[in-house]
Amino acid sequence: MNILVGGIGQETNIFSTQRVVYNDFTKFRGQEVIRCLDCYKSITDEGFELIPAIYARITPSGAMSKDEFLKFIDEFFGSIDPDVKIDGIYLTMHGAMYVNGIGSAEEYLLKELRNRYGHEILIFASFDSHGNMKKEIASLLNYATAYRTAPHIDVIETRERAVKNLVYCLKNNFKPSMLYIKIPVLLAGEKVITADYPANEIIQRLEELIDGNNVLDASFFCGFAWADNDYMSMGIMASVVQLSQEIENKLLEIADFVWEKRESFTYSVEAYEPEKAVSKAIDYAKSTTKGVIFISDSGDNITAGSAGDSAYMLNAIIDAGAQNTLLAGITDADVVELASKSKAGGNIEFHIGGSIDPSSFSMQITGVLVSTGEKSIGGQATPTKYAIVKAKGITIVITNQRFAFTDTKYLNEMGIDINDYKIAVIKLGYLFPEIAKVAAKNILAISPGNAYQDVARIDYKTKDVRFYPRDEMDYKSTL
Repeated sequence: MNILVGGIGQETNIFSTQRVVYNDFTKFRGQEVIRCLDCYKSITDEGFELIPAIYARITPSGAMSKDEFLKFIDEFFGSIDPDVKIDGIYLTMHGAMYVNGIGSAEEYLLKELRNRYGHEILIFASFDSHGNMKKEIASLLNYATAYRTAPHIDVIETRERAVKNLVYCLKNNFKPSMLYIKIPVLLAGEKVITADYPANEIIQRLEELIDGNNVLDASFFCGFAWADNDYMSMGIMASVVQLSQEIENKLLEIADFVWEKRESFTYSVEAYEPEKAVSKAIDYAKSTTKGVIFISDSGDNITAGSAGDSAYMLNAIIDAGAQNTLLAGITDADVVELASKSKAGGNIEFHIGGSIDPSSFSMQITGVLVSTGEKSIGGQATPTKYAIVKAKGITIVITNQRFAFTDTKYLNEMGIDINDYKIAVIKLGYLFPEIAKVAAKNILAISPGNAYQDVARIDYKTKDVRFYPRDEMDYKSTL
């Protein structure tokens, strides 16, 4: 039997003015797809053949145009030999990819697969738990599973879970179907940490339903708040071989539990307006002798698709007189180009901020150029050029393209040791595990930007969507 594998992954921040094109994606073709997805042994060890299409992914970012997205669709289907019989399909996708002129990218791809292969073939998929699901997507799938962790440390396990269940169903001639329940709660992901209550309780209750024979999976979707579409919300999905009223009732009970606990989702770290966040960090830095105090510039969080070009927090730490502080980093290709033509150790003056999103905060800086360079880091499609500048006690990392510093090793490759600093400002929301290891404390700054945390105050263009915490409503779950 042959299993087709591939997919596309992007978390689309609709508020970002940045527009990505297909060439911006990192693409895997042929055997690269199989190696990249990490789960091939779960298929080949059972005697199945893998048929790779294409897998494309990108750092969370702004929306694609329809024409650019269709380039992916053309390559995806153009890479499949029409003479090869396909018995099952496994896709790895995000769940919050939005394309201008199309809508849900995942739904579009699934519809195209159904048009080509029909509704009898099994289509299984794994998703990011920050995806925005809807019944139309569920109806096109036989199985879906999502990460159980946020921060996400179970990517490989989630993919393996999907393909093992696909093999199980193909060997036993099972055809599961999907159940989906939308829950009108919309929160920033920083309030839905899976190690914390109530997210941990929700996931545990869903996992207790999974028996490996009939209920193959039950997953919780936090949703993605910066999507601005009519299906952004929390939800739960289950893949079931044989539907029953008992299973449906249990899922409805869990959905009602999510709603009942909606006010219990809170930040797991201290969270303040930007200026107070900086003041707190300075105080903590004075009182601790070990570790780094991190400030998350959450509004300009690159891992939530923000532009990454705002100098707002840079201005805040300079105004507060912070010293021995690292800011990593700000995206500004023009400043990097200027630095590349300047001499290390010399003075450099530039205007920074707003290079991608004109509404981002910008400011004038005079400092000393420490170094410049170019590195292939983080699996991006093209190497990242950077400049390191020191100004008023602040070391500033500037990159020519958006880059999320989710691991200290990326700073090391630029010649920066995070342990040399007392405070670090980083364009993330929650800290990724590799960063959290070296953090004495993390403070979340509710800063302005494309990923503004207070979703109740966001001016969504999609006005007919009602959700907590913005709207008052009664809710009782339904299928």
